[in-house]
Amino acid sequence: MSKILKYDVLREHEGDRFYKRGETRELAENDAQHLVGLGVLALPGSARKQPTASDAKTKADIEAEFNLFVDTANQTRQAISTELNKAREAADAKLSEIGVELAAARNNADATLASIASELTAARKDADVKIGEIAAEIEKAKSEASRKTKPEEQPSNKAEQTPEKNK
Repeated sequence: MSKILKYDVLREHEGDRFYKRGETRELAENDAQHLVGLGVLALPGSARKQPTASDAKTKADIEAEFNLFVDTANQTRQAISTELNKAREAADAKLSEIGVELAAARNNADATLASIASELTAARKDADVKIGEIAAEIEKAKSEASRKTKPEEQPSNKAEQTPEKNK
């Protein structure tokens, strides 16, 4: 069994009851180890050193730290702004390049479509001429066929024909 020791409370916390800073708490040594490690409890006389007036920062020290912080933030902001502007310029250049390529592709497509359209028109004209020639040939053939007379059939004389059965 571990012995029970008295500890100074360095930070408010809740244990078997709520403890405020500066109070004394009795606790088994094994149970207190993790609270001592966290800086919540300390053995009497070994408590953390309380800051003294000589340790306190002066207003000038605080202002100097603040100004350094502001300067660093401004430099960071400026660096980010510069990088952002470079990225924007690169994006604008790429966008312009893509626009030129798009215009060239569009012009090429328009020229190809115009060429196809003219080839199609020429093919339609050739087809119309060929259809006209074929129609003319058909009409010519019909008229020639109607002009020709059918050869007259020789009248058949049934008496001249002898049936094969009679032979």
